[in-house]
Amino acid sequence: MSHHNSIQSRQPKKVRFQTANNGLLDSAPGNIPVPLDHKLLIAGQGCLVFTIPQASAQLDNVHLTFSTQEGAAVRLTLNTSKAIFQYRHQASATWQSFELLNPETAVINPKDGYHGGIDLNQACRYWVSIDSLNKRLRYGKGEMRLSTALLDYQYDQPKNLFNKDENSEYTFINGLKDFEVSEAISLMTLWKDPVVIDPPVLVVPSSEFTMDAAAAATETTPTSLSKECQILYGNVADFQLNTPDFPDFEQAIEYSIRTEGCIGNQILKKKLADSPFDSGTEQHSPEDYKEVYLRITLGYSQGESPGIPYVMEIWPVGCASPVHHHGYTHAIIKVLRGSIDVDLYRMLPTEYSSNDPLQTATFHPNEVTYLMPEVNQYHLLKNNLNNSDTCITIQCYSYAQDDDQHYATFDYVENDELGHFDPISDYDFLAFKQKVKEEWTAFLNKKFWMEEALESVN
Repeated sequence: MSHHNSIQSRQPKKVRFQTANNGLLDSAPGNIPVPLDHKLLIAGQGCLVFTIPQASAQLDNVHLTFSTQEGAAVRLTLNTSKAIFQYRHQASATWQSFELLNPETAVINPKDGYHGGIDLNQACRYWVSIDSLNKRLRYGKGEMRLSTALLDYQYDQPKNLFNKDENSEYTFINGLKDFEVSEAISLMTLWKDPVVIDPPVLVVPSSEFTMDAAAAATETTPTSLSKECQILYGNVADFQLNTPDFPDFEQAIEYSIRTEGCIGNQILKKKLADSPFDSGTEQHSPEDYKEVYLRITLGYSQGESPGIPYVMEIWPVGCASPVHHHGYTHAIIKVLRGSIDVDLYRMLPTEYSSNDPLQTATFHPNEVTYLMPEVNQYHLLKNNLNNSDTCITIQCYSYAQDDDQHYATFDYVENDELGHFDPISDYDFLAFKQKVKEEWTAFLNKKFWMEEALESVN
């Protein structure tokens, strides 16, 4: 999905259906206009998101049909094991199979083990994308992104200088507008854009954005993010740990974390002894990661974010979060020291699915990533066991401007159980910085006098 804002557009980028379940795992918040009828916002393109609230092993042959005024249609059929697209040229015609350009890649077997059929996870979100410009029909589960697709039907070649003729068999797809669904389907949201790419996870300043990056869709810029993320990015883009008043702050935090009796070490031990999560070790990886990290908060909660909006998070080596969901908030994450691995998931894992991530990205000092309500919401963060330095990030959050729910906790999964993490503060930033500065000054003084004593002996 392109995820660009519909700037100055009179037409909404998405609409939410009045019958949608508005629970956290089923629907994003917001005062979004409700469609008066079941029609795509643009003929021949868009993405429809839905759930199957009564999904079970006995439910079979669920349909979603897009049609033209003349009755030509494309139908997605789901059964307990697979999904398939079919088409017809008029209302009374027999449903037919597509003759695809790449039939061997039409059914995707993703590395996280999801199948195309009806999911026994009743909170599972499904999406179907109509893309007549690129001549693709796609279907998937979880977040709307290319890597969550389970079907990818390329039914024709897009127009270009050397190919201006369309396959007349499928030109009716350009006019698909109306849609109808089986009773088992609960419609959630309708998007104007089709699913085309995986949203880039790395944010770079516009001055560093290149034509190569634009062509490959490997990076994005702050101006391509939501308005909320643009504000957050602008606020933290120049944040650094080491400042003129404390030029050794990075090193001093490392010392505090590793040294018995220091404030960082005290907080770490307390959190290890009283974990906010259900287990002391991360269950979604063969390595033994400890599920603990420090949340040092900046400022005050003003009701515009889950908890205090600015958080310095400290990740000792071998520490991780569980797989969690950020309540459809907007967020910016900047690495201040070390590196952080981010595993992205299509949805929260359940007993019906594997715990394998879709994608892993590593971010280094001064690199920035982001979350938006439908992008990068499901993730796990960890400081790799092979690293040598404590990782420190600045994370900042904001509810959407049209968010009328303010879901204040982060949902996570542990041992197939859903938990709710309250993002409380472990320590105030200014108080933490002062304590660390005192510890570091004492350490340097002790080191100085020890060196002086050694020199006098020699």
